[in-house]
Amino acid sequence: MIGSGRRDDTVTYTAGLTGSSQVPATGSKGTGTVTATYDAVFWKLTYTATYSGLSGPVTAARFHGLAAAANAPPIVPVPATALADPIKGDATLTDAQAAATSSPAAHTRRVRPSRSSGSTGGVWR
Repeated sequence: MIGSGRRDDTVTYTAGLTGSSQVPATGSKGTGTVTATYDAVFWKLTYTATYSGLSGPVTAARFHGLAAAANAPPIVPVPATALADPIKGDATLTDAQAAATSSPAAHTRRVRPSRSSGSTGGVWR
């Protein structure tokens, strides 16, 4: 990783994605995982997500901000051209995005149009 070499310059988050992790929970059979690394020196979020079992193609993916039991607004969208499995990308964050994304309370969701059958989500750990 690029950085000053100090251990606290980067933080890695992981999340399991399931329908039951959505807010509100869905009956989706879809599952997935997300690994994201935030580099505080360069304000860069790098992520990889894998998924399977969705009821249709992924139509959107995004990282949401702080919210333990509610939906927070999206703060980092994933480009529509990058939704094939595995999803890989990075984003240089603004001040506000960095503050919201660098907290373990932030969460990520992959969303399908049919919320009841196709959405998965997870909380970063």
